[in-house]
Amino acid sequence: METKTKTYKNGMRLVNTYNQNTAAETVLISISTGSINENEKINGISHLIEHMLFKGTKKRTAADINNEFEQLGASINAFTTKYRTCFYASALTENIPKCVEILFDMIFNSVIDEEELEREKKVIYEEIDMYLDDASSVAEDNFQKLFFKNTKLESLIIGTKNTVKSITRQEILDYLAKYYVPENIIIAFAGGMSFAESQNCINSVLGNKFKNYTKKPNLPVILKDIIVEPQRDFLSLKKDFTQSHIIIGFPLYNMYSSRYGAYQCLSFILGGGMSSRLFTEVREKNGLAYSIFAQANNYDCAGVLKIALATNNDSESKAIECVNKVIKELLTNGITSKELDKAKTYLKTRIGFTPESTMNLARQNAYQMQCYNKPFNTNTQIKIIEKVTKSEVNKLIKEIFTNTHVCGVLVSKTGKKIFNNFPKL
Repeated sequence: METKTKTYKNGMRLVNTYNQNTAAETVLISISTGSINENEKINGISHLIEHMLFKGTKKRTAADINNEFEQLGASINAFTTKYRTCFYASALTENIPKCVEILFDMIFNSVIDEEELEREKKVIYEEIDMYLDDASSVAEDNFQKLFFKNTKLESLIIGTKNTVKSITRQEILDYLAKYYVPENIIIAFAGGMSFAESQNCINSVLGNKFKNYTKKPNLPVILKDIIVEPQRDFLSLKKDFTQSHIIIGFPLYNMYSSRYGAYQCLSFILGGGMSSRLFTEVREKNGLAYSIFAQANNYDCAGVLKIALATNNDSESKAIECVNKVIKELLTNGITSKELDKAKTYLKTRIGFTPESTMNLARQNAYQMQCYNKPFNTNTQIKIIEKVTKSEVNKLIKEIFTNTHVCGVLVSKTGKKIFNNFPKL
C-alpha cells in the first residue's frame, strides 16, 4: 500500500493511496469550509450547499445525478463539519473516473434553482426537527454552544430554521465563489487506482478549466498548545424526553499539542470501552445507564474531553455522583500500567483497521491533508500512541480535572440543577 500526494499550480491537492489487491475505490472531494466560516446571518449555509449540489447542474437534473451514480453501482453521500464539506463516491475502480466527472460537475456547475432551493430548505427543516426530537442531539448542540461560547466552534453546523429560511440564492452563489475554489479543494483517492491513474483522471475531467489560475493551497496554520478554557458554566433544560441526557466537558489543548496521544489513551481508559472506568462504575456496578462514554475531541484552536450518558429521570443525581467518584479516583490514584497497555492495544488496533476500508482511508487522508498538509501512515500514527507514558497521562489528569473550567448540560423532564456541587474534587 503506497500513498502519494501532489499539489497543482492552482492550489488544489491530490492524495492517493494505492492498493493493488482491491478492485474497490473511493474518491472523496473535500472543500475546506464549514460552519466556522459562517456568520450568524448565514449559519447553516455550508450544510445547505451540501444538499443543493445534488439538485441539478447545467447538464444534469437531480434525477440524472442519482440515476448515473446508481448505474455505476456507486455508493454516494456527502457530509458537512465545522471545518469542511465533503462529497464522495465508492465504486469499482473502473467506474471511478465517471464518478469524479459527476462530482466535479456538481461542485462547479450546480444551478442552484430557486424552486429547488425552497423545496430543499423544507427538507432541512425536517432534519432540524429530527434532531430536536433526539435528546442526545439537543444535549450535544447546547453543550457545543456553552463550552465554545464566543469562539468559531460555537455555531451549529445545520443552522436554525430561521437562518436557513433567510439564506438567499445570491448568498449561496457568493459563498460558492469564495470557498469552492481550487486552493480549498483536496481530492482523496483510496483503493485500486494508481497514483498515475488518479492524476490522469483529474486531468481528463478538469482539462484546462484552471489553466490560467495560479494559487497556493489553503494550508493549515499550525499553532501548538492552544486551549479554550471556558468559565465554569452549567445548563439544565426541561424537555419532554423519556431519559435524561447529560454531557460534561473539560478543556484540552488543541490537536497539534504533543499531548494528543495521551489524550486518546486517557479517553479510552475513562470511557472508551466496556471495561472503562465510567462503564464499570455507572453501568456495571450501579445499573444507571445503558450508554455512557468519554471522548477526546481536538480541533485546531481548542479541545474538549466529554463525558456523555443517558439515565432515567430519578437517577440524574446518582449518575453525577458516580461520575464524580470516577474522576476523584483518577485524581487520587492515577491510571494503572495495565490500563494504559490495554488502551494502547485498542487504539493501535483501530488505527490498523483504517486502511481496510477505502472510505475510511480516503476520509482520513483528506482530513490529514487539511490539518497537516500530509497524510500519516499507519506506523507513524501507531508510534504516537506507543510513546505515551503512564506518568504523562497521570500528569494530564491533574491538569484536566478542575472545578474552575468545566461545563455541563442536562436535558430532561426534570430540569433539575444537578451540577451545583460538581465536581467535588
